[in-house]
Amino acid sequence: MANKNQTSPQASFSFDALMRALRYMLKNYGALFCFVVACIAVSAYAINRSMLFTQILIDDYIEPMLASGSTDFSGLAGEIARLAFLLVVGILASYGFNRLMVTIGQGTMKKLTSWGQVQTCQVQSCHPSVMVSVLPVSSAESSMPMARARLAATDSPKPLPLAPRAESAW
Repeated sequence: MANKNQTSPQASFSFDALMRALRYMLKNYGALFCFVVACIAVSAYAINRSMLFTQILIDDYIEPMLASGSTDFSGLAGEIARLAFLLVVGILASYGFNRLMVTIGQGTMKKLTSWGQVQTCQVQSCHPSVMVSVLPVSSAESSMPMARARLAATDSPKPLPLAPRAESAW
């Protein structure tokens, strides 16, 4: 049976890491990042306006028409057309900021992983004789920014010890 006193590792939030990532993105994609913020604001305004449409519809059109007995729907049709236009603009803004964030995110990852030389580091969780070499993938091999890792033994290739299996609760 598994030991219940063990605690699972908690992911800690690092404000410094977030600010470092934002500075890196703003340095390379500042104008696009500002455009993304503007698109988010337009999209949020369109969503808010569409949610309030029922209130505007009742207060400004339905109640006055019922009180006066009028059957003139021209003002209501204009309001529906304005809402439809605003919703189309909101959809385009939402699509735009999502596509731009994909561009910013992938471009940032590409710039972070394009070292130009092999980076080698010791892996702490593996066997001490195992090294990891991170090789950047060229754009000819892949259009997505990725890094390929391969394991290389520093001395003779030895099998890694297997981790002990945790007992099942069943």
